[in-house]
Formats: sequence, C-alpha cells, structure tokens
Amino acid sequence: MLAALKLGAIAGAVGLAAGLTIGASVQGWRLGAQLSKIEAAASKQDAAHRTKEREWGKSTLKIMEDSYAEAETLRAAVARADAAGRRLLDAGSSHAAAAASATGTSPAAAAAIRLHSELRREADDFAGEVAKHADAARAAGLLCERFDTVTR
Repeated sequence: MLAALKLGAIAGAVGLAAGLTIGASVQGWRLGAQLSKIEAAASKQDAAHRTKEREWGKSTLKIMEDSYAEAETLRAAVARADAAGRRLLDAGSSHAAAAASATGTSPAAAAAIRLHSELRREADDFAGEVAKHADAARAAGLLCERFDTVTR
C-alpha cells in the first residue's frame, strides 16, 4: 500500500509538472503573440518617425540652400549700392573741394565745407555698419521663421 501511495504521489507530481509545462507553454505562446504585436507597432512607429526626420532634413537643407542663395543675391545688391553710394560721396567731395577752393571763398567757409564733407562721409560709413548689422539680423530672423514652418 505504501508503494501504491508512493507511485500515486509520483504520478501526481509528474501530472502536475506536465500540466504546468503545458500551461506555461500556452501562456508563453500568448505572451509571444502579444510581444510580436508590440514589436510590430513599435517598428511601424519608428519607421514613421524616420520618415518624418528625413522630411525635416530635406526641408532644412532646402531652407539653408535658399537662404544662402538669397544672401549671396543680397550681398551682390549691397555691394552695387555701396559702390554707387561711394561714387556719389566722391562726387560730393570733389564738388565740396571745388567750392572750398573757389575764388572768393573765405578760409572759414572753406574749412566748414571740408568739415561738412568729412562728416557726411563718416556718417555714411557709420550708417553702412548699422545697415550691415540690420541686414544680418533680418536674414537671421527670416531663416528662423522658415525653420519654424518646418517644425510646426
């Protein structure tokens, strides 16, 4: 009888172990299916994010290229305007020099004419420096606005 009890206990233990093993494999299969679904969703979301990053990269590159081209165009226009302004200042200076050296011009009037001419040239130089900073700030602001359109 003791042998039958031992045999029954062993059979029960084997049955319990077999049941647990089968149950664990069924649960493992269910968890594996859920894990596969989660991995597929994560992979799909990752692909969408990569696509969005590529679009942002392309847009950013296009904005940079357009900004550089626009900046070069503006630099050329500024250089032409600066050259024209210099020609006008030179013409004004030569007229001022002629007026200062004209017969009948007092030394005080000649000095005032030369001073006015020099002050006008210095004021133009300072205005040019301010304009360069203003142009750079404007270009930076426009570039920032273009980037804002990409990230929104």
